[in-house]
Amino acid sequence: RYLDTLNYVLGGYERDVPLLINTMGWVKGAGLLLLIDVIRSLSPTHVVQLSAEDFKELPLLSADYIRATAGLHTRGKPSLKRKRPGGGWQGGHAGTHAPQPGHQLLCVQANFPGAGVPGIGRAHSSTLRSVTMVGYLGQLQPP
Repeated sequence: RYLDTLNYVLGGYERDVPLLINTMGWVKGAGLLLLIDVIRSLSPTHVVQLSAEDFKELPLLSADYIRATAGLHTRGKPSLKRKRPGGGWQGGHAGTHAPQPGHQLLCVQANFPGAGVPGIGRAHSSTLRSVTMVGYLGQLQPP
């Protein structure tokens, strides 16, 4: 349902206008697989991957990784490697072959103290939703 809704919303998107999508932060297990599906479905030109020093569980979401890895609802396509005439293997980035189409990965490393450390400066999602709702409702009050 998530991908169907995403594709429906993007149906009205005009490609000549830049589009920035802030995806969910759930990147473990099924969340990572769904993120792979989202990237595959959107075919972005750039992916910005945020990371912290102490959080290294997420693989680099390069175009090759997205292409080869199965998502929650989509299949990956392993890169074809073949033997070169002079020995060695060719495929992926080796040789002078043109790269397969995909996105450019931009990695941003958070370098402030406590970034990525569970429990430091973080609030539960339910608390953040409640604070957001209170802030919104507060705007509805007359001055």
